[in-house]
Amino acid sequence: MPNHKYGILLQGRVSLWLKDIITEYKSNFPEAHIVLSTWNTEDVSKIDCDIIQSELPVSTYPHSNTTNHQIIGVNAGLKKINAEIILKCRTDQFIHNKKIFELFNDNCPLDKIMIPDLGTTLDDDYRASDFCQLATSKILNKFWNNITFYDGKYAISPEIYLAKNYVVNFMKNTKPWNKIMNEYFHIMKYHSDFQIEFEKLANDERYVNLLTVNHIEQIKNHNKKFRVKSHFFQSQKSRIKFSKKYVGEKVLLCTYGINTQYASSKSILNSNCNEIWNRKNFEEDLTQRKLNSENDIEFEKEVNFENISENSFDSILSFEEIQFHNDPDLLLKTYKKLLKPNGVLIISSSSNSNEISDSEEEVNFEKQKLLKIIKSNFTIIDEYYQGNVSKNKKINQGSAKVLLKKILDKFDKRMIFYKLYLQPIVTKQREKNYEKNRIDFTPKILDSDQIGLYFLIIVKGNA
Repeated sequence: MPNHKYGILLQGRVSLWLKDIITEYKSNFPEAHIVLSTWNTEDVSKIDCDIIQSELPVSTYPHSNTTNHQIIGVNAGLKKINAEIILKCRTDQFIHNKKIFELFNDNCPLDKIMIPDLGTTLDDDYRASDFCQLATSKILNKFWNNITFYDGKYAISPEIYLAKNYVVNFMKNTKPWNKIMNEYFHIMKYHSDFQIEFEKLANDERYVNLLTVNHIEQIKNHNKKFRVKSHFFQSQKSRIKFSKKYVGEKVLLCTYGINTQYASSKSILNSNCNEIWNRKNFEEDLTQRKLNSENDIEFEKEVNFENISENSFDSILSFEEIQFHNDPDLLLKTYKKLLKPNGVLIISSSSNSNEISDSEEEVNFEKQKLLKIIKSNFTIIDEYYQGNVSKNKKINQGSAKVLLKKILDKFDKRMIFYKLYLQPIVTKQREKNYEKNRIDFTPKILDSDQIGLYFLIIVKGNA
C-alpha cells in the first residue's frame, strides 16, 4: 500500500520557475509526496523534494522530439513516487488549483486519465494533451510502462505517439479515435479547472501565438464566460510593467480566468512592493506572496477575503475581472474600503468596440458605462488604452489559413506532410507576420483615429 494518498511527479529540466513551483505545491498539498525526475546534467542543489536523476537520452534522427525524454523521466519518477493518486506534470508550469485532487475524485472515473483540453482534440487522431496527467498510480503505470522508444524515422508529436501506444498497442483498441478518446481520457479545462500557468506563455510572445487557442471557457458556478485570447498575455505583461511605478508596499492583485498570478506577482515584488495578495475568480481565499533574501517566492498563510481589514492596501490592481462581476459597483465599493487613503486603484477591462470585439459572447465594457461606475466611487481618474489598433486594421484569421486547415484535416491527419514540408515555411512566415502585425500594448492616451483593445483606468486616491 502506498504511504501517501496523493503524489506530484514533476518531470523535466530544472526550470527558472521550478523552485517556486515546488514551494507552492508544498503549501497547497502538504500531505502529498513530491518527486522531481530530471537529468544527471541538471543542478538540483536548491531543489527541496525527493529527486531521481537519469541519463539524458540521445537525440533521434532524422526527426527528434521529447518523446523518449518523457518515457525515461516519467518511468523513473513512477518508481520513486509512493502515492495512490498521482499528478504528473511539467517542471515549467504551475497547476494553481488547490482542489485539483478533489476535482479528480469528483469527476474522473478511476480507470481514466484526467488531462487538459488544450492540446487535446478529436479531429487529430490520438492527440491527447501531455501538459499534465492526473490518474491512479495503477493507470499511470499502465500508460508509461509499456512504451517502445521513438526511433525518429518519421515525424510525430510526442502526445500523439504516447496516446496511440497506450490505446492501440497496449489496450488493443483500433476503433476510430473520435469514438474512443473518452473511454481512456477525461478532459477538463486548462485555464479554469487545472488553472495552469506556463513559463513559456509568460516569457515568449511568439510561443503564445503558436499555442494559445482562441476559445471560450466558463468557470463552474459563474454565469459569465471568458475568452482565451493570444494577446491577453502580452497585454497583461504590459499592464504589470506599467503599474509597477504606482504600486506601494502592500498590493492586492485581482484577476479572472487566465492564470498569470505567479509571473505577475514576481514582477511586482521586484519593484517597491514587499508583499502581494492574490485573489482569483472572486474566490474567498487569498494567497500571500513575498520575496525572500534569495529572490524566491515565499507563501504566507491564506486569508479569507471577508476578514481583511479596511485601509489594508497601498495599491489594488483589478485586471480583467470587473466585467465578470455580477455587481461591479459593489466590487468597487469593497475595494474603496480596502484601499488606504491616497492609495492607488488600477482597473483594466476589455473594450466592447464593434470594430475589434471578437464575439458577441465576449464579456466587456462600454467606455462611458465603466467610467460612470468608477466615478460614483472614486475621483481623479486617468484614462489609458492598450492595444492600439487602427480602425482600418481589423484583426482576423484569414481565409487562406482556414482553407489550408480544412485541406490538412482531410488529407494529412497525422500531419506528416505538413511537418516535413510545410511547417518550416509556415513558421518562418508566421514570425514575419507576427513582427509586421505586432500590437503595442504599452498603455497610451489614444488619438481620435485609434481604438483600444483594453481600457486601463487609474484612480489616485479615495473620494
